Amino acid sequence: MLHLRSTVSTSLGVAVIGLAAYAVYKSGLLRKAAVGVIRGGVKASAWAEDRYKCARDNVKDMVEEARKEPAPCPVTVKEEKA
Repeated sequence: MLHLRSTVSTSLGVAVIGLAAYAVYKSGLLRKAAVGVIRGGVKASAWAEDRYKCARDNVKDMVEEARKEPAPCPVTVKEEKA
């Protein structure tokens, strides 16, 4: 869940940066800087998405592994005394 929030936060940050960059671009100022900011935002978003996918896959692997191994049977009171 944390990675999902990070991905959403990063995406929102990229959107805000993109809107700000678009405003600067439309005004004709600092076009080169705006392109650099957008490029950095896209890279950050891709990185966050990759981290989220990696974590999700790791959790899926752990769940599959846990399902393959049967849970140990609880020890009853009679077995404990024997």
